[in-house]
Amino acid sequence: MDSASNRLGGGHRRRPSPDAGRVYNNLGQQTSLKDAGDNAGGNCTALTTAVGTVSYTYPVDSHRLPAVDGGARNHDSAGNTVGIDRREFVRNAANRMGAIKQGGAMMESYGYNHRCERVLRAPASGDAQLTLYDESGQWIGSYRATGQPQQQSIWLDNHPIALISPSSSGVPELATCSPITRHPARGD
Repeated sequence: MDSASNRLGGGHRRRPSPDAGRVYNNLGQQTSLKDAGDNAGGNCTALTTAVGTVSYTYPVDSHRLPAVDGGARNHDSAGNTVGIDRREFVRNAANRMGAIKQGGAMMESYGYNHRCERVLRAPASGDAQLTLYDESGQWIGSYRATGQPQQQSIWLDNHPIALISPSSSGVPELATCSPITRHPARGD
């Protein structure tokens, strides 16, 4: 499961999962499937998408991923990835991603609210992004630092039903979503 309780599949199972490789968008909708290969320990050893195949390397005594397609990864004692190749991932006091650095230079920093929801993404380019959530933690939208919307969502109860995005014409574009329908089990 990911942080939004979406089934991702795979895990540490010895046999392939019917849920392996599910991909979700930011509204929790499944958007595609990916093919993944697993080793006897349940680690994903390769991932094939439309772009190509990426190989994963694991030590025999651990599930920590030290390399992806030959690119080195470093982990801290808690298992967090703290480096990929020349990029460094800095954790804050709450153990959340606080910043990304490359060659010692800040590339991007992040801010969080009291619920540990990421509310600020500040790239070194200066084009900061603010993210808003409602009282129940549902994503409302992403905005530029000036307040201009980048993308907004419309919810019906706990189901996202539409996305609103700005367009080059100045007229917002509306994309509808099909909420996930849950059918309760029925007894005879």
